[in-house]
Amino acid sequence: MEDLDGQDQKTNTSEETGSVIEDKVSKAPALEPNKPIIKREKTYLYHANKQYTQLKEQADLLIKQAELIQERVNLAEHIYSIDFNFKPVLLKEYFLYEKGLSLISPREWNHEHLGDFISTVRQLGDSTWEKT
Repeated sequence: MEDLDGQDQKTNTSEETGSVIEDKVSKAPALEPNKPIIKREKTYLYHANKQYTQLKEQADLLIKQAELIQERVNLAEHIYSIDFNFKPVLLKEYFLYEKGLSLISPREWNHEHLGDFISTVRQLGDSTWEKT
């Protein structure tokens, strides 16, 4: 009887173990075949937005630089369209009037013959001019 009791215990144990496994399996979510598991992580949005922001900042900077160059070119065209009787020195400040370029500030003389004072300017190494 002891053998039977021992066998009965083994049988009961294997049946219990089987039932425990069956219970765990039956409670697990079933996966349908060929259906992908979808993760909804948003890290890609963070990185995409960060790259977009950096590119936008770079584009804005390039636009600003292009506008500054265009302003210098427009100023140079105006200056080269007027007459002045001297050769400008690079990076030296001059006084720009509607009809002329002068070494003398508007406060130091009567500049009516040159028109209204526009700005103080200087010539750059690339032959463009900038307001100072």
